[in-house]
Amino acid sequence: MAQGVRGRVGQAEAQLDADIAPPPGIAADVAKFDRLFLTGGSGFLGSNLLKHLLDDTRAEIHCLVRAADAAEGLRKLQANFAKYGHTHADFARRVVPVVGDLDRPRFGLS
Repeated sequence: MAQGVRGRVGQAEAQLDADIAPPPGIAADVAKFDRLFLTGGSGFLGSNLLKHLLDDTRAEIHCLVRAADAAEGLRKLQANFAKYGHTHADFARRVVPVVGDLDRPRFGLS
């Protein structure tokens, strides 16, 4: 079991629900996708993944972020992206904040 910021995380808590899965036969080459969904985009690892996705794809990147609304979510993502030394000219055009919560079932999304 992993030790997280909020305490011990059980094996079941670290796995996605069975109904959250890509369709069968979907390719693993992210450069082929028009839209991608990223969790953790405001953290260190996530901001580095986001930087690579912005650099290496043309995709619109939907980032799960805990915020009151999309505008606050975009500001939070931009601030953390810059905090880790990243910049990208297309950030505001290609990064789409998705207000939700990783701790909630289905990320708090409908």
